[in-house]
Amino acid sequence: MGSIAALAKSMDTYGLIHPIVVRDDGMLVAGGRRLEAAKKLGWKSIPATPISELSDEELREIELEENIRREGLDSYEASAQRMKEIRVIEAQVRHDDDPETDSRYRKRGNSETARRLGVGEAPVRRTKKHVGMVDRFPSMAHKDWNQGLVLAAEEYMAALVPEAEEVFKEELSGHRVRPAETLAAMTNLAAKPRSEQKKIAKLCLSESDDERFIGASRLHNIPPALPAWVSIASEIRVKCEQAEKRAGSSGMPKGAKRFFKDVIHAAQLLDRMAKTEYQKIKKAEGF
Repeated sequence: MGSIAALAKSMDTYGLIHPIVVRDDGMLVAGGRRLEAAKKLGWKSIPATPISELSDEELREIELEENIRREGLDSYEASAQRMKEIRVIEAQVRHDDDPETDSRYRKRGNSETARRLGVGEAPVRRTKKHVGMVDRFPSMAHKDWNQGLVLAAEEYMAALVPEAEEVFKEELSGHRVRPAETLAAMTNLAAKPRSEQKKIAKLCLSESDDERFIGASRLHNIPPALPAWVSIASEIRVKCEQAEKRAGSSGMPKGAKRFFKDVIHAAQLLDRMAKTEYQKIKKAEGF
């Protein structure tokens, strides 16, 4: 299920999502990789749940997760395997000859599936959402995207306009994008009004390279780069001021001094104008 180093990096960034499980005497029951990752990070302690506090459903869930760990499956492979079990159970229930059972399934849905699996309803919901999101965004099957990150993305997508789906499909399909970057972009977009979300999505999906660049900048909240002419204007001003100081200490004629002052004034004016224009560009692009 991936290296300890990768898990440690995830825990360092997002914290520990699931505590380890221990017996009442402190013996480790589940979460060996999480414990090793915590040691690698130098953690002095780690959240732990005593096994005596767990329900039968939670113990069954741990058993399934430990079986998956021994089989060496990554996060999506584990969800895909559990989804196969869920679909088998759902098919059995739908074709059950017992009207009472069939009626109970129609009313309770996931809870009936969970009962037959011997786990809680929450893991069933998480599995369905995980697999469903990977169906929509195949790149999320990569081992960098654990279930917790995929479900976080699912929550953000629910707050976005429909056009955003195509934006993030393109975002994730072109090259490998780290989950943190994608989630940050989703968070940024979700914080904007829906009318603004539509504008950004339209820019991102435009056939114009310039508009796509502006859309990507606004999607990731990256201000436009400082144009070269703005840097040049600032450099001219600095050079002129430095030249005036050097000349002032060498007894420059009055006419030359006036000339230098005029040049410096023009350089300062150019510098201010350049920065003003840059602020206009930022404002036009939504920054």
